[in-house]
Amino acid sequence: MRRAAIHRKATPRREATQCTYTPRPRTPPAKAVLAADGLDRMVVPVPKADLLDDVEYRRLVATLKCICCGAVGFTQAAHPNTGKGMGMKTDDRDCFPLCTVGASDCHGGFDQRAMFPKERRRELEPLWANQTRMTLRRLAMFDAGARRIVERAIGL
Repeated sequence: MRRAAIHRKATPRREATQCTYTPRPRTPPAKAVLAADGLDRMVVPVPKADLLDDVEYRRLVATLKCICCGAVGFTQAAHPNTGKGMGMKTDDRDCFPLCTVGASDCHGGFDQRAMFPKERRRELEPLWANQTRMTLRRLAMFDAGARRIVERAIGL
């Protein structure tokens, strides 16, 4: 048995008319006026921090031994998790070397909160970042290539 298709009636077309565009002056929305009409309601933009994004600096940090367990040759530049959010980056000047291979896997353990509690990590991140900067400054005294990178990124 063959079924007949259901045919819908087409909607009638309207005639095209020529319109002229006349721009009207726009008034700001009421909320925008209220937000800026008094000092207590004034919106002040917060300037973004000038973040360093330097691949050579991160590679130089990765040449150091792991700051947690002392492993040599398997490190990466780990960024702190403090002050970070979705789609936000942290400054490369605050990174520190953590190992990624072996039973310890300090980088993974540090990021996954398995190694230290949150409060302890918040204490360690600035200490390790400062220790890494000091180590790189000492390294820059003897290595010309490292000196160029350190001068550009963190200064001597």
